[in-house]
Amino acid sequence: MSLSLRYLKRVLLILALAAASVIVAGMIYIRTDSFGRLLKSEVSSLLATRIRGEITLLVEVPAKATSSLGASNSARESIAARVARLQAESGVDEKEALKRVARELGQSKSEVYRELQRERARKR
Repeated sequence: MSLSLRYLKRVLLILALAAASVIVAGMIYIRTDSFGRLLKSEVSSLLATRIRGEITLLVEVPAKATSSLGASNSARESIAARVARLQAESGVDEKEALKRVARELGQSKSEVYRELQRERARKR
């Protein structure tokens, strides 16, 4: 195949890809624009309605709320002990046990993991 035919094929391929990307971008713009219009109409209709009656907001404090992970270690089982207990009882790995402990404490997994590392460092 001659060199000019190869270059011509490449140019046609590039043009086809460019045309496809323009079509896709146009479709995304149209979908986004129509979604924006739909959202505006829904919000304006919601704001136009008059709320009548009484609105009650209930806020509940979690039963196992703690101010800090490290502050109440003496009053409860340590995180390392909880993780070990969950691993032994449920047969789950450390990652899943950390997820469960974090859920129980109402903390993020990263905070619980950091406290676990601190506890392990103190024991060394």
